[in-house]
Amino acid sequence: LVKSTIYNSKFKEKTIIILAGARGADYDQNLLFNGFNGRNYPFKSGAGYLWEGGIRTHAIIYSDIIPESRRGTNVTMITSVVDWFPTFNSWMSIGNKYSQNIDGIDLTYPIMKGSEDHSRELLL
Repeated sequence: LVKSTIYNSKFKEKTIIILAGARGADYDQNLLFNGFNGRNYPFKSGAGYLWEGGIRTHAIIYSDIIPESRRGTNVTMITSVVDWFPTFNSWMSIGNKYSQNIDGIDLTYPIMKGSEDHSRELLL
């Protein structure tokens, strides 16, 4: 419904929809098979744990600003929620005006061009 409403509006070319998880799904070994437990497969464990299942999530971006050649592709580098702020600044042509002294890296190149040259080796 949201996508079709935007698609039929005059804002289609300027709209960015991002769906991102905050953390891994809840995980309790005792509840694993009763239907009340989240699933983080193929990652181990879940929310509240430092295994990948507790800290690694997916994000989906829908927008006409994404080049057609990049639609449906993956960014595999280590990213963080703090990376969205400099990325949005870049997409809104604000640049570094508000992001000079903040954590986070601009994800424009990995998302738009597939280049992961700006990636970090470690996220603390």
